[in-house]
Amino acid sequence: MAGRWKRLIVEDDQDRKDRGRLQHAARTARRGARLSLRIGLKSVCLTLLTVLLFFSIIFGYGLSKRDLAILNHFSESVVDWQSHADYRRIGFAYIHESYACMTAHIAGCTATEALMTMRSIPGLPEKLAVNPTSQKHYVDFSRGELSAYLHLCGEQGPGIANVLPMMQSLASRPARSDEEITGFLSTFRLAASIETRSPEAITGVRSLLEDTHAAEGFTSTEPTELAVLPYIKAIAQSRGWPENPDDMSADQQLVIMKELDGYVHDVDRPVWRTKQVTDFLNGVWGECYGQMYRNYAIADLMRAHAIGQWTTWVLLTGVMVWLRASFRKGDKVYPASQGVRIEPGAV
Repeated sequence: MAGRWKRLIVEDDQDRKDRGRLQHAARTARRGARLSLRIGLKSVCLTLLTVLLFFSIIFGYGLSKRDLAILNHFSESVVDWQSHADYRRIGFAYIHESYACMTAHIAGCTATEALMTMRSIPGLPEKLAVNPTSQKHYVDFSRGELSAYLHLCGEQGPGIANVLPMMQSLASRPARSDEEITGFLSTFRLAASIETRSPEAITGVRSLLEDTHAAEGFTSTEPTELAVLPYIKAIAQSRGWPENPDDMSADQQLVIMKELDGYVHDVDRPVWRTKQVTDFLNGVWGECYGQMYRNYAIADLMRAHAIGQWTTWVLLTGVMVWLRASFRKGDKVYPASQGVRIEPGAV
């Protein structure tokens, strides 16, 4: 009987030891799981903070002072065009300002790359989304002002045949009242509204009608971007420069741009008259799309720039504080073959 009780006592003691070991192992496993989860969450959060910090630096410090000044000047010019809407002047100003913007870089990326990326974001409205001609548009505007001018003239090609008779009809009216000119300007339905009632807009149209003798009609209906090519080549040959604008430097393009209008005026008046209407349409285009670039691309970029500068230091401080706290804590995880060891105070 005594031996039986002894065996029972030994077995009971062994059971208690086994249960204790199992309970200890379970507690250790739970602590290890919690610790692993904490370390995993820390790694995920640290990764997210690093990514946010990276983009904050890109947008906050990826623009030089020169590039910021160029973008700001474009925005200021667009505002000025709203109150001083001489569209022939705006057309050339838009080309000049747009070419300058295309020389800007954002964190080492060209303006073409940045704009194509922004306009490729899914879900954008149709008027902002990238289209089949977007790449060529930005490439041409990046080459120089003459390439930009020829491309912009090409954008007016389909509409010039409709506008020339409208110009002739308007010029043939004896009064040419402000209301009639305003009505003419109101026929241009674009993605953004243009100024139709300002004194500069009305005076600009009157000047265009008089300069081109629009009442006589227009005998040259060839698209301007094609009609002026022989004269571009003639100016280039006289200077010993490449005849193809795509082969010219930006400085050479600028020189020819400044000479082209006067040269065509002297040697081919019919082409020059049609060119003036195209230049007018370029200005209408420039006022419309200048607003869109200012209100969307540039405004969003400036907003991201300001936020990026502020968040860079906030995030950098947060990452440093987090890393310092983690090193002080001293969390350690050992291989599973050695069990999980919990440092004092780790949980």
